[in-house]
Amino acid sequence: MRYLIVLFFGLVLNANSIDRAEYIVDDIDNLKKDYRQCIDLLNIANLQNGCSESRTLKKLKQENKKHKLLLKKKKQELALLQKKYNQLVKNSKKPTLPTLVDKSSCVNILNKNIKEGEIYEFKSSAFRLIAEANLFDKPNGNIIDTWENKTSFTSGIRTKKWIKITGYFVDKVWQKAIVEMWIKSDKAIKR
Repeated sequence: MRYLIVLFFGLVLNANSIDRAEYIVDDIDNLKKDYRQCIDLLNIANLQNGCSESRTLKKLKQENKKHKLLLKKKKQELALLQKKYNQLVKNSKKPTLPTLVDKSSCVNILNKNIKEGEIYEFKSSAFRLIAEANLFDKPNGNIIDTWENKTSFTSGIRTKKWIKITGYFVDKVWQKAIVEMWIKSDKAIKR
């Protein structure tokens, strides 16, 4: 009986080992299948990525060729423009600039043509003071005010040494002179 019990337990124990071995073999087979599926999916993904990468690379190469052609055209255009410019510079003479005249000398030129004590009317112009100056009520008259340097005014009447102020600017707005005002011509220049 002992023998039967030992045999029974031996069979039971061996049956568990065999079952366990079969489960392990099945698990290994399942793992092999899963591994093959993963490899297949990975290969498919690599192929798809490789195709999209090669397409992108082709597009970039085409764009690069277009840009190289545009750059070549622009360089040719620049070379033509540079050639034209050089030709123009070579053919042109150096421009002669007019000699600049001091504005105060313009007033003096007018003075040469005016006789002493004669009132001369001219086209109304704007003037600017070149220094602080006194205003007079008439030529060689009484001082009525003092204006600071760079004050602007208009006039169309003068004598040899005096300019009559017909209008002046307040905050860049011209106003007609209400009272008679005269200023020495050497204190102003024509604008």
